[in-house]
Amino acid sequence: MYLRFTTFANDEDSRTSLGIFQAAADIWYDRPELSHLWQVAELRRELDWFNEHLERPDRRWYRPYKRAERSGVCWFKPDATTHIHRARYMAWLLADLGVATTVLRAASFDQVIWQDRHQVVAIDR
Repeated sequence: MYLRFTTFANDEDSRTSLGIFQAAADIWYDRPELSHLWQVAELRRELDWFNEHLERPDRRWYRPYKRAERSGVCWFKPDATTHIHRARYMAWLLADLGVATTVLRAASFDQVIWQDRHQVVAIDR
């Protein structure tokens, strides 16, 4: 089962729920009043770990028609256990800071537009 950790906020680009990485970055950059909290320092540490251990997709957009364009979203592959464990921790930190999170599951996708060892970028159904 593929996993995606999200918040309940909407991401306008992908037209789906905002992922935990963007939510964590938003707290880090846009909420300086929270910078003294240990949870924010932990989120920064986790973001740094993911920057070192997770490839940045080089393709996130899908153009099914000449004028239409859709953004794919990232999902962890089932065997990315270390990454999933750390993402769960990030979700817990966000929840502790008042950002509600959830875990989405998918068995397969209609359209995978990029993948590596740990993740896929797919068009969200």
